[in-house]
Amino acid sequence: GDLMSPDFVRVSPECSADAALNILDRNEASELYVTDKSGRLLGVLPDYELIKTQLSGEAHDATVEQLMSRGMPVFTPESDAAEVARLFRD
Repeated sequence: GDLMSPDFVRVSPECSADAALNILDRNEASELYVTDKSGRLLGVLPDYELIKTQLSGEAHDATVEQLMSRGMPVFTPESDAAEVARLFRD
């Protein structure tokens, strides 16, 4: 919990790629956290995926849900920092 950042930007899975890129820019964020209506984490969308989609011309039709990464590990504030670092390293 001492290492976690309380400030993160979240979007819904239905958000368009164009809107997501604007949200990233406005918040000077490097990634978006995709959550459902109850706040449950569904995925993460890094800035490079949005930029890649924008450059390819596919951004108009894409949604955040189509671009996000799923299945990432989730930790609690009580998680051991050394164990979290070990999992990311591995």
